[in-house]
Amino acid sequence: MDKLTNKWIIGIIVAVVVIWAVVAATKQPATAPTTESMAENKGGEAMMKLTEPVRIGIIFPLTGDAASIGVPFQKSALMAAEEINAAGGILGQPAEFIFEDGKCDPSASAAAAQKLVNVDNVKIVFGGACSGEMLAAAPILEEAHVLAISPSATSPDITNAGDYIFRTTPSDAGQGAVAAEYAFNDLGARKVGVISEQTDYAQGLRKVFVDRFNGLAGTIAADEVFQSNDTDLRAQVLKIKSVGVDLVYLVPQSPATAELILKQLTMQEVNAKRMGTEVMLSRDLIAQNAQLMKGVIGTEQYFNDQAADTSTFLSTYEAKYSEKPTYPAYMVNTYSQVYLIKEGIEKVGMDATKLKDWLYTVKGWKHAMGELSFTPDGDALGQYSVKEVQADGSLKELSVVKPQ
Repeated sequence: MDKLTNKWIIGIIVAVVVIWAVVAATKQPATAPTTESMAENKGGEAMMKLTEPVRIGIIFPLTGDAASIGVPFQKSALMAAEEINAAGGILGQPAEFIFEDGKCDPSASAAAAQKLVNVDNVKIVFGGACSGEMLAAAPILEEAHVLAISPSATSPDITNAGDYIFRTTPSDAGQGAVAAEYAFNDLGARKVGVISEQTDYAQGLRKVFVDRFNGLAGTIAADEVFQSNDTDLRAQVLKIKSVGVDLVYLVPQSPATAELILKQLTMQEVNAKRMGTEVMLSRDLIAQNAQLMKGVIGTEQYFNDQAADTSTFLSTYEAKYSEKPTYPAYMVNTYSQVYLIKEGIEKVGMDATKLKDWLYTVKGWKHAMGELSFTPDGDALGQYSVKEVQADGSLKELSVVKPQ
């Protein structure tokens, strides 16, 4: 072929390549690929479909004393995910968890949140379980626009922790007031000693109780604090004994420290009535220390363990793991949260901002936890149960109270 013919053929090839490139470019998406696509249901209507597994980060205490809280929560979440995945997943994709050990410690929780955001790129986090975990993780998750839902962090400070921060348990602003009012009005206590652990959870609850009891014209005769690593609380206990009180209000962070306080109160023959928080009602703590726990009164988030979904969860959990639920109210919260987020994703997709906006609309949502409604601050509305430990280790419900 001559040079003219060669140039003509080359020109045609170049033109075809250019046209192909232009056409291909017009078919590319305008934005980066997402985990969602659209499909049609049988009626021809568009419906959302996920293209990747639903990955949820979870920050619970999985080692140390507080593992007695976090590990049962972990099992509750896994049980829900197994049920959901066996039924087809969430919009056709499995739910997967990335567990991080928050250790009930702010530093560990902050590190866990950084990893989940910057390495794992999750858009949804469950936890922290402890208030200190939640308060440390919240600024990191809020800045990254990652949705966070705690089943059990109760510090009043969490109410203002951020727009993306939710919890399925009520604030201790309610629980502390309920405890103070029950102590004053129902138990007739007028002079109270307080022993609390130096943690975000315990101090938040302690402050509410003290303020409310003082407001009722009661007297806080001693207000003693101890560190989480303390093993000898005789100084605090003897101070309580020396002032003479009607009731001792106990605010430990974990069952281990709860047991320590009760043993030292008994050794020093402090005979005042004992009252405390949901930590004092740990079913494991009671089962292992029935005599020590006899007569202890505690408050916890109310749930109806006879309701169908709740009863099914409790019996299934016990059969599956060969153990009784230790913190049943918080465990049903954890279990139900998986189903809650499933429903949210099915309605609005995996975008954390859309999920956050959807959660604010949740009112009267029913599951194993009972009925869930969120306040404009992302707190759960709820009631509290006041229970007393009986001689045989069972719990007697004394009252169900809705905070004012």
